[in-house]
Amino acid sequence: MNLRIIKTIIFFPIKFLFYYLLGCFLIYIFSAILFLNKITPDIRLIKDYQRNFNVISGTRNIWQAQLECIKFNKILVYVPAEKSCKFQNIEFDTKVSFDTNGRKQTHPPSDLSSIVVIGDSVAMGWGVNDNETFSYFLEKKLKRPIYNLGVAGYGTKRQLIYLKNKINLSNIDTIIVQYHYNDLDENMKFKENDLETAKKKFGYFSKKFDRSYLKLFRKSFRYSALIPFDIIFERNKRKNFTFHRKYFFEALNEHPEFKNKKIIFFYTNPYEIKYKNYLLGQDKEFKNTFFYDLDIKEKHFFNVDDHLNVKGHKHVAKKLADIINTK
Repeated sequence: MNLRIIKTIIFFPIKFLFYYLLGCFLIYIFSAILFLNKITPDIRLIKDYQRNFNVISGTRNIWQAQLECIKFNKILVYVPAEKSCKFQNIEFDTKVSFDTNGRKQTHPPSDLSSIVVIGDSVAMGWGVNDNETFSYFLEKKLKRPIYNLGVAGYGTKRQLIYLKNKINLSNIDTIIVQYHYNDLDENMKFKENDLETAKKKFGYFSKKFDRSYLKLFRKSFRYSALIPFDIIFERNKRKNFTFHRKYFFEALNEHPEFKNKKIIFFYTNPYEIKYKNYLLGQDKEFKNTFFYDLDIKEKHFFNVDDHLNVKGHKHVAKKLADIINTK
């Protein structure tokens, strides 16, 4: 065999890999520069690179890491401070306000029973103003009081404890649960803290962490090569709901006072991540719980940040209103 052909066979894969890695990394850097200049084009590869950069670069502000927005709580580590707090990232600039009833909104007088919303940062309204959350829009549609007790960073276990301690349940007949797949970890592991442990965890928010640029470079280089494969093969697009359901109900069963409340459950996984084994409708074992898929699309999220935009909150409010009005 010709020596030139042999060299080509040997070195072509190496050259291809080198240029592939270099090309991916350069596109990643280009995407990051666009992002830092507040340019977020609706191009899948650039969008995914920007999403990754937003998380690993340290440029993303975290609501619960802003000490002026939270206050210490022994059991829950932190709870929202009852005040207005400025919260912004590259894709939004908002004011997040809380009062004694949760995320601030004007509750209409009504003879009807009330509804409470629990969830994480999505329900709280990360990235939208007080009058742009799905609980706000839903209250306007139903013309009955809806209390938004969503808190960024909480899994179901903390959400239920916060609900029980925050509001009088006697006039509440329905609990809307907004769920995210990352709630699973806390639902599996969360335990109530002793005072010293809670203080230690709360102290984490006041620490300033040194950013290792070498670590950032390594992560950026690695992800730049892997993300195209995630896009092509749609990895992580399907998650098994079996374990999510199991630990959700374990958390719910710790609070028998909720057994006589109607539970409306829906999920807001970003980037159109769906569940396997997600059974719609009334749960066969827990008759007071109903599972819904609200058909939330990628367009309902910010281009880069993995939270609902205003259009997404309006979509969720409309779907929930249709569900509640037909029951």
